[in-house]
Amino acid sequence: MIVLGSIPELTPLDPKTAKPSLPQRNRAPGRARPAVRSRRHEALGSVPSDSGPLGPARCETVGKKLYVGNLGYGVTDEQLRGMFGPYGSVQTAQVIMDRDTGRSKGFGFVEMNSDQEAQAAIAGMNGQMSEGRALTVNEAKPKESRSREGRGGGSRGGSGGRY
Repeated sequence: MIVLGSIPELTPLDPKTAKPSLPQRNRAPGRARPAVRSRRHEALGSVPSDSGPLGPARCETVGKKLYVGNLGYGVTDEQLRGMFGPYGSVQTAQVIMDRDTGRSKGFGFVEMNSDQEAQAAIAGMNGQMSEGRALTVNEAKPKESRSREGRGGGSRGGSGGRY
């Protein structure tokens, strides 16, 4: 038995999305929606156009920091500093280590005191043999931001083996 009074009222479908349309707020015609400002926006005040949310944009070139590639896996920070010592004053020398294994990743960075010393080190060390490997030495480029897009990996969802 069907009771006619118990049928729920249907909401009209939005023609663009084919989903039930939501009730519209009563707003005066021609009145724009107010801009949303967070506390962070208010605290920052006006932000110069050349700076991002985390401060000024970093566009400067790195002239004194050198990338050293194709290092032997046994090379230490001190040995790397010693390799570049004849070309000038070495501020820092760091071999990049794998966080899981603690073993060298085969590259590092050396920071020289001046641009002239850095250029001399590039000219003198690029292609030199170290532990049977030809070194690659050039100016370090600024680290690119890592985005989650374009990495691949596919979906983590799935049917769990069901048909």
